[in-house]
Amino acid sequence: MIRGLPVASFKIGAWRLLAETPNAILTKVGDSKALARHLEELVDQPEIYKQLRQDVAAQAQANYSAKEWVKRIVEALNQVR
Repeated sequence: MIRGLPVASFKIGAWRLLAETPNAILTKVGDSKALARHLEELVDQPEIYKQLRQDVAAQAQANYSAKEWVKRIVEALNQVR
């Protein structure tokens, strides 16, 4: 994500956490045909792919950068005190 690559996966494991964002393409576990259709859409519609790349990079920077992780750790430590 931090490199601007859209996420396309099944709704499983940690990927489920992305379900609340429009910047991830998540499909029902085991529905390979749906996942393949989504991937084909990205290939066939480069403007959607480009927009997803921009959006996912911005989201990753805002939520998962080193600066954000340090901020979250400090907040957690302050709650323990």
